[in-house]
Amino acid sequence: MELGLHGKKVIINGGSRGIGRAALDIYAAEGCDIAFFSRDAKRVDETITQLSKAGVKVFGDALDMNDAAVYEAWLKNAVQRLGGCDIFIHNASSSGAQATTDWDKTFKYKTRNDGTLSETKLIAKLTELSDQADERSIGKHCQKP
Repeated sequence: MELGLHGKKVIINGGSRGIGRAALDIYAAEGCDIAFFSRDAKRVDETITQLSKAGVKVFGDALDMNDAAVYEAWLKNAVQRLGGCDIFIHNASSSGAQATTDWDKTFKYKTRNDGTLSETKLIAKLTELSDQADERSIGKHCQKP
């Protein structure tokens, strides 16, 4: 399928499996350069190997986003490595940390509303570095009508 995304720079937090991995596969097939992370270093390496076969730049890191300062530094580094950010997808969830029954942790993963990082403000800064910025969120497209 041709979505007109060739050459776009995509950042996805959480992406070595599930919906995030499926999204990475699509973006790589469309010719997008990608930055992503996962807690599992082995899955990161496997994902980089597979996505690189599409001939795109792929940057993946093992990271636990519970440390807001580390996460913010990763986002900034991802933008630098890609040379900008056209599409950002907040995909990480507490289920990867086996915390789906922990309401507080789930809320923090989904909103990063713990007083340490305003993802919205940071994304705004990141996308200013790209001439065709476009913020996307999986949740935004899954809301009830």
